[in-house]
Amino acid sequence: MTVREFILKQILYSVLAFLLSLLVFLNVHWIARHNILYSSPGLKLAGYNPFIDKETELKEIETDRKYINLFKNKKVTFQELAETIRLNENYGDKNQVVVTAKRILGKIEKYRSHNFKWWELVICIVLSVISHYIPYWMLLFSERILKISMEDEVKQFHTIIMMLMHIERISVEDILHWMEQFAEIFKPSIQKCLNSYEYGDRQALEQLIIDEPYPPFARIVENLISAADKITVEQAFDELRLEREYYQEKRKQDNEIMVNRKGILGKFIAFIPMGATILLYILIPFILLSIRQLISFSDEIDKLF
Repeated sequence: MTVREFILKQILYSVLAFLLSLLVFLNVHWIARHNILYSSPGLKLAGYNPFIDKETELKEIETDRKYINLFKNKKVTFQELAETIRLNENYGDKNQVVVTAKRILGKIEKYRSHNFKWWELVICIVLSVISHYIPYWMLLFSERILKISMEDEVKQFHTIIMMLMHIERISVEDILHWMEQFAEIFKPSIQKCLNSYEYGDRQALEQLIIDEPYPPFARIVENLISAADKITVEQAFDELRLEREYYQEKRKQDNEIMVNRKGILGKFIAFIPMGATILLYILIPFILLSIRQLISFSDEIDKLF
């Protein structure tokens, strides 16, 4: 991936996140307004409660919808709404007009409240900014996984070299061929080195270090350069056993650290449901009740004095 493609990917993630979050908010408001116009709690319970008449509920919803559409974009008081209902509907009871006006006015207020708000725009922008960095975080995660794979591949090269270094008349080019057969991450660079090896072994190996600057792999190539110049392969990789043991011990420690981190994270995730239950259903209601009682006690004390 080129830098231009990476930046384009970040822009696409950001734009898509903004549009998706914007559509979610707009869809939520549209669904809420649609439910206010075409549904009601009584209608939803009509199939379960025999005391609720479905036809009556539908008529009330239709009446409410007519006045909601009439006054949704206008300022209307309770008296004006009640007077309009009294003139247009055949309600003989004045209390029925009042109840209907209160119900419709409440629905109008709810209908008006379901519009796109400034803090929803802020949330969309925040999600867009976060999504902008998702490709970068994915790249960091891929880099971490790649480093682990590179370390495993280098250890595999160590094993191959330890098996080949004791063979008489083994050459650096033969070792490169064997490494190329078992390589995955370093395979293109090793192939390039082998193609240039006939025109200059040292130059090809030095170019391999430039192409793959990963330190453990670069040390292998440096040992290959020493074997190509002056000493034998066995002498060049004399300390390979100690280095291999070091990487094995390092991987063991890394695995232990990773297991401990996953254990801590697992315990934290497992505690979230219980912690949320205690916080939402015990602590917060208790604190709110305490605040209300404190306010009522302070009001009573003020009245006494």
